Amino acid sequence: MDENPKNGADLGKIWVVTSLYAPTFTTVIDSSKSPIYIDELSGEMIVRDKKFFDYERNENLIIDIKVQVADSVAITKVLINLKDRAEVNPMIQERIDNGETPFGIYKSDITLLDSLYGAYYKEGYLFHLDTVSGQGIICAEKDYLSTYWGCGKHCSTEKEIGSGKRNLDKIVAICPQANMASRAVNYTLGGHTDWFLPSLDGLRKMYNTLHAKGIGDFQNERYWSSSQFGTNGYNVYYVLFGTQEIYSYANSEMYILRMARFVD
Repeated sequence: MDENPKNGADLGKIWVVTSLYAPTFTTVIDSSKSPIYIDELSGEMIVRDKKFFDYERNENLIIDIKVQVADSVAITKVLINLKDRAEVNPMIQERIDNGETPFGIYKSDITLLDSLYGAYYKEGYLFHLDTVSGQGIICAEKDYLSTYWGCGKHCSTEKEIGSGKRNLDKIVAICPQANMASRAVNYTLGGHTDWFLPSLDGLRKMYNTLHAKGIGDFQNERYWSSSQFGTNGYNVYYVLFGTQEIYSYANSEMYILRMARFVD
């Protein structure tokens, strides 16, 4: 599994085949000191203390679990192999985890701006910060889906960073039928429904501040922007994340959506 999961992240389940008695599960060491929590009855495991799941600290974890069925007791070992992932400055992430905002950190030291990009904040990765207003833009942790862009009408979209939400509103108003926009407005993550598809420049910055650093679990594939090319309504900008090349192509193609949202 990837290093640095959240506390509470699912780790799977231990299965015991028995026809007579229900098994129980406990960690051999004190549960308050264990990296994981295991449900005594179901055998489901979750991350209890994420600091143990740091690749630079432990490339793998071996956890002893006591399994009891009636009077029979066995110790089974759970092996968790960690995968190294690109990380932001740990000092920055720790400050955010302790309640500071990206803008607050920037104001404390303006040289930290680039170090803020890639930090995990409010259900996503920060890839842009307006250093005047303090408003940031995050992208979701994972790709949403692959779909055609659709519409086929000129929507007067923009390319600038931060225009993705305006673009989405325009597209939905002009093309309410099933298309990229209708799927985007139905996207919900972390209880938030205000996600949008980034504009061309927003998508490019997402590439430069996240994917180029190995952050965000992107694919080397084509990602749609919310920015149309020209006025015919049928060509749309996308970015090929394998090379960062920019193209415009027919809106009937199936490319990936990666959602974004504004944060304070």
